Amino acid sequence: ITTAQFAFVAGVNGVMIREKTATNFYMGMFWAEALIMTETGSTTGAIQIAGTDAVTQIPFFITTCDYTLIGEELYAASAYLAREPLQLGTLKAVDYTKFIILAFVVIGTLLSTVHATFLINAFPEK
Repeated sequence: ITTAQFAFVAGVNGVMIREKTATNFYMGMFWAEALIMTETGSTTGAIQIAGTDAVTQIPFFITTCDYTLIGEELYAASAYLAREPLQLGTLKAVDYTKFIILAFVVIGTLLSTVHATFLINAFPEK
C-alpha cells in the first residue's frame, strides 16, 4: 500500500472494513499503528491474534485482541509450530538457563537470610 506509517494503517483499515476479514494476525514489532489497526479489527468482529516483544504495545494487544503472544511466547510458538530441532533445542537451552539462574537466586536469598557469609568470604576484596 505505502511505506508511510499512518497511510499504511489507513489503507489496511479500509481493507479490513471492505473485505470484512474474519481473522487478523499481528506479529512482530509495532509502534503507534498497533492500537489503530487492532481497534478497527475489533470493531469489525474479526478474531485477532497478536504477538510482539515490544513492551509498549502489549497492553494495546491484550485489550483489543482475542489472543496475545507476549514477549518470548512469540518465538516459542514459532519453534513449537515448526517442530524444527534446532529451534526447539535453543528454546530448551534458554529455559534450562533461566531455571539455573533462578535456582542461584533462590539459594543466594536463602543463604543471605540465614546470614551464611562463607560464600562472600571466599571472594575477598583487594
